[in-house]
Amino acid sequence: MMWVRVLVLGVIGGFVCQGLVFAASVEIPQEQAKLAQNFAVEFIYSQTFERKLAASADETDKIKSLEQGHFKIAYTGFSYAQPYVKMGFSKPQEKLVNTYVQNLGRRDIDIEYNYSFSYGGGLDGAVRIDDNWFLGYDMQYLRSTHSPKEITQQGVKGTSLAGKTLLQEWHSALSLGRKFQLMTLDTANLKSVPLYLTPYLGIRYSDLRLKTKRDITYALSGGGMDISGESKADVNYGLFTGLLFNVGDNVSLKLEGRFIDEAALSIAGGYKF
Repeated sequence: MMWVRVLVLGVIGGFVCQGLVFAASVEIPQEQAKLAQNFAVEFIYSQTFERKLAASADETDKIKSLEQGHFKIAYTGFSYAQPYVKMGFSKPQEKLVNTYVQNLGRRDIDIEYNYSFSYGGGLDGAVRIDDNWFLGYDMQYLRSTHSPKEITQQGVKGTSLAGKTLLQEWHSALSLGRKFQLMTLDTANLKSVPLYLTPYLGIRYSDLRLKTKRDITYALSGGGMDISGESKADVNYGLFTGLLFNVGDNVSLKLEGRFIDEAALSIAGGYKF
């Protein structure tokens, strides 16, 4: 799937333009009152460094890495609400610590999944408090299905890998932000282009799950092994904060961090038509 990464590297919402939870990044909506265009396109790259999954007292289950990249296409013709779709790639890595393996007892298992097509959609919007402050919301869903690329149990790599795992996330978020005009550029055609910086802070609810659609199986010297079941996020509520930089009404760049429910970072670039 390396070609997919190259293609998409060519991140969730924007207030004045389209901006930057699958752990998906959060969409910061556009300012509807000033939009003359009806569509916005954005690419979002997100890296989750860790997210704990619910497990029994004796076990630990977590996503130790989740790489995602999505193109987002939003329709911006409605006031206070803009529907959007997302398409791209996703690649998770899962780590099970001290998990029980039949006939073997407690074992540590690392599962690296292949890159896979990821898709979903959502709805975001904004309510202006005054000329500079806004309240935003976002609701979205993402899903992808993955086969195992590598499974390591107690440091020993398995062979004959098979199976499918569904990764999906629902999330809803509320944000508060303020827009600052930094300066105005005079371009060659004598058109003035304002530069804006918008810091924002928000809270979100995220329900992330890993579910085996077909049992994950692999072979070791001791025989065949299998993994099945469903894992859910251990913590559902988290905070996010970020900076959105706009060049006029068409171009946006964004950096966002997410905390508490997961440790994650997203970058985004968007263009409004």
